[in-house]
Amino acid sequence: LIPGGVADTVKVSIRKQIGKASLAELAKVGAEGQDALIAKQCAPSNQAVPQFEIAADGLTRDKMLERATTIMQPGYRSDILVSFPEAGSYCVIDESINVAQQGVEGSVDRRQLLFIVEVAAGPKIAPRQAVINQLLKGAGNLQLDPALDERLSVNLRNGVLSEFKPHDSLLAAKIDNVQPLLFSLTAGRDRLPDGKLGPPVGAGVGRTPDTIRRFHANDFERTLVLGDTDQWVLKVDNTKPVIGHPFHIHVNPFEIESVMKGGVDLTQDPTSEYFGMKGVFKDTLFVEPNVEVTARSHYERYIGDFVLHCHILNHEDVGMMEMVRIADRGPD
Repeated sequence: LIPGGVADTVKVSIRKQIGKASLAELAKVGAEGQDALIAKQCAPSNQAVPQFEIAADGLTRDKMLERATTIMQPGYRSDILVSFPEAGSYCVIDESINVAQQGVEGSVDRRQLLFIVEVAAGPKIAPRQAVINQLLKGAGNLQLDPALDERLSVNLRNGVLSEFKPHDSLLAAKIDNVQPLLFSLTAGRDRLPDGKLGPPVGAGVGRTPDTIRRFHANDFERTLVLGDTDQWVLKVDNTKPVIGHPFHIHVNPFEIESVMKGGVDLTQDPTSEYFGMKGVFKDTLFVEPNVEVTARSHYERYIGDFVLHCHILNHEDVGMMEMVRIADRGPD
């Protein structure tokens, strides 16, 4: 799944079509009629077909995650496997969300029928087992060393994908530096000729509320050191309007450590969009208002310059972006 929108949050669920309307009839229903259409044509939400995510942002998960919905923010990619319980037509729905908390600027709180999937008859197998069978079949085609083959088989039967995970976990690693990052739509400042920051003029990012600045191509305040493992702390500045922003960084992905709100780690909350993300590597993560995201990143071999930015592209374009430099360790 890849959300192609610039500023929209998509919450995907898959449900059996229980009504008899044709595709032509479904296509005639406008935005205001979508809720009634879904209620009449699609099975209730508690009968959603389970989705099994095996990779996020192109990076294989340590363990397959089963869930009823998949929330897609700008910049996200999600590899899911789905086994349909029976033949027939299925609704793929963009579900309603709490826009103020979970949605990017521009999202709406109503549902939309995205498309219909036609499913042919197949063997009757429980969805989870059907997905595991496909993973086992794929691993069997690799023709690996017998000992590794056996370990893969045991792990895959339990939904464990660790042999395919591209990076070792950093959660027990020594932290060399803390990299705070704040997003604000209004507190960004321009750097003046004397090097100081001017008055707030728009969108920007910074380490602290008084260092939030707009993008400048020659600003390398965020210089990282090759070989280090840093802890990133991501938050939305409380300068109004307080809205969420999808953090995206080039080159090096990060491993999510926790997402805290009111003393609760939302990676353990099944109702949160962050559920199951602890220990998952990503390169894009939505930072909700009033949460604190901690993540870790290791700089292994790339030396050079790149950017981090908000993945709402009009926010990035007006200044919510920052240069990042990775330098080799040396006397300077």
